[in-house]
Amino acid sequence: MYSNTRFHQLLEALPRNLIDRISSSLQAGRYDKSFKPYDHLLALLYGQISGVRSLRELETGFNAQAAHHYHLGTGPIRRSTLSDANQRRNPVLFKTVTEQLMAFMHGKQRRELTELTYLLDSTPIQLQGHGFDWAEASATSRNQGLKVHLMIEQRGHTPVYLNITSPTVNDVVDARHLRLEADATYVFDKGYCDYGWWQQIDEAGATFVTRFKRNAAIQVVAQNPCDGKVILSDEWVEFRHRSNRAGHKNGYHGLRLRRISVYREGKSPLILATNDMDSSAKDIAELYRKRWQIELFFKWLKQNLKLKRFLGKSQNAVSLQIYAAIISYLLLWLYRSRRCAPNTSLHCCWWKYEKPCLLVYQPGYSRCIDEDDENARN
Repeated sequence: MYSNTRFHQLLEALPRNLIDRISSSLQAGRYDKSFKPYDHLLALLYGQISGVRSLRELETGFNAQAAHHYHLGTGPIRRSTLSDANQRRNPVLFKTVTEQLMAFMHGKQRRELTELTYLLDSTPIQLQGHGFDWAEASATSRNQGLKVHLMIEQRGHTPVYLNITSPTVNDVVDARHLRLEADATYVFDKGYCDYGWWQQIDEAGATFVTRFKRNAAIQVVAQNPCDGKVILSDEWVEFRHRSNRAGHKNGYHGLRLRRISVYREGKSPLILATNDMDSSAKDIAELYRKRWQIELFFKWLKQNLKLKRFLGKSQNAVSLQIYAAIISYLLLWLYRSRRCAPNTSLHCCWWKYEKPCLLVYQPGYSRCIDEDDENARN
């Protein structure tokens, strides 16, 4: 008798007609008709969820579940076919699927939350060793590989923007492609220091919280009262110069900003910059403190999904696996919203919360397991 797997339940938020429609518009299956994009995506998602370390392991684990292939709408895979698809299939397909899922979750968040706060940052994907020679051409002093630019909604920890670039692409250069939302708050670090971009956020009717650089040429216009303990100063400031030394015009010249100095024990004060003139200084400092959540988000992705060891060495294969990792996170988030109690962590929701049927095959286990099957380990 067939019983639904957790993997099947996970894919409920990813209808096949969506994949087929995107694939048809991009002609993603043009050169791999025997291994369709849907089969390719399922295989890589399985690799993310089960934690496989090689194509051989993925092939063995996935094919061990032949009884479930029909209900998943797929079939057995061969590692040579998967390797070829990783080399040739356009990552735009997986990127489009990721954007569709993010848009769906973003709409859900907008309906549920009255105030939206976005955390913006990037993380390096280090690619070194044999087979990654292509990454040397664009390597920087800190990173040889790729850079993942990401923006998440602060309360729901839901990604709303994703882009994969060379490590030479500056954070703020990529940020200019963002579609800014009125009444939203954007929180980012000094890597996004661009006064012209700050002006664009202001003109869009949004607010931002970031940090001033040490050499920012500003003058104090007015001072606001503060406690002198946590908030050392709260000032309204303006830029002194219309352009910088290179002759680039400062779009924020003549407009007021707010500079808040926050006490840090054993460290120099934190100097914040914001165009929010109404909120209390403590609330703004707390907003910037929450920026650390995106660092924890990157850490969770790299610890729980396959973003350190890759199933292919080409740039195409690496990009596909990164998109598959983000899609896996999005599907896990949607799975939790449907089947788990509120405030349940993603890890507990997937491994410990429910007890429906069998989970997918895991390498190192003699059979499919559920959360109470502690004797299945070989």
